[in-house]
Amino acid sequence: MKKLHLIFMLLVLFLAVSCTKDKTTTPTITPEKTCLVQKVDYTDNRSDVFTYDTKNRLIKTVIIQDTMLSQTDMSYNGNIVTTSINGMPFSLTYLNAKGFADSVVSSFQGIIETKTVYTYNSNGLLISLSIKGMQFGRPINELLTFEYVGENKSKQTYSDGTDSYTTVYEYYLDRKNNLKKSQEAQYFENANANLVKIATIDFDDITNYTYEFNSDGLETKRVAIRGATQTYTNIYTWSCK
Repeated sequence: MKKLHLIFMLLVLFLAVSCTKDKTTTPTITPEKTCLVQKVDYTDNRSDVFTYDTKNRLIKTVIIQDTMLSQTDMSYNGNIVTTSINGMPFSLTYLNAKGFADSVVSSFQGIIETKTVYTYNSNGLLISLSIKGMQFGRPINELLTFEYVGENKSKQTYSDGTDSYTTVYEYYLDRKNNLKKSQEAQYFENANANLVKIATIDFDDITNYTYEFNSDGLETKRVAIRGATQTYTNIYTWSCK
């Protein structure tokens, strides 16, 4: 009897486990929405309007300033991006495996002839950017270097051989930079993980940043106050899919 009782208990346990497995369902994972900035309105009555392709790559920027309009178009061929301004070829951007710029060669009617070279660290963060060539008949030899805390630029140093300055950044560490994907699509370089809070140039030129957000937590307004008198406002319009 004890043997039959043990077999019965094992059978009940087996059926219970089997039923539990049958009732287990795979949880539904809702894909994260991709939100990109479609338009930025600035204090000086300028507006930038952005168009992206199905791969979330920037393909057109329209700049509206009062009654003036300028259009930049971008086409992609492998790792090369061709940029045209108002229908005239302007630059070739060569991308690395992460989709960021390795170099940019710009040429425009003999007015601008430059090459920009980007250098990244092992984490894919931009650590230097050099620009050499001619611009408006003057030689250009500029260098920017960057330092980081985490994924945020903590320090930027600029030099052109004559002048130099350093900018130190502080961030809202509790606020994600939702502009990151849009910024990377526009500039082909890594953007900060968090929203900038304070930018200080050479210890005394200070700009403070504040933000407003919509119900989805996306930035709708950025106010930059530089010193005691200068205020700059950006208004953001988003599209999510």
